[in-house]
Amino acid sequence: MIYIFLVLLLLLYSCEPNNKEAIKTYTLNHELIMEDDDIIGSPLDLIIKDTLLIVLDKTEEPFLLYDITKSKHIKSFGSYGNGPKEFNSLHQITSLEKKMFI
Repeated sequence: MIYIFLVLLLLLYSCEPNNKEAIKTYTLNHELIMEDDDIIGSPLDLIIKDTLLIVLDKTEEPFLLYDITKSKHIKSFGSYGNGPKEFNSLHQITSLEKKMFI
């Protein structure tokens, strides 16, 4: 019984931080990101390119463009489907230098 008590005491002692200053406190503040009424329904992916936030969404118009500096929705475009200029399945946006791949 004494051995269990000693092992338990050593375990509890080792769990305490050695330096009380190592414990940091963080304050969270609310910040308004978008003032627009635009709603991002079910985002699949997003990427930031220069001053643009590009969101790939599951909604009717899958591409949403936002201006980060002004916190405003710029444009929505694209559509899902099997026809010309329509997208069948979208999953990810990737940026490489000045080009974007979907």
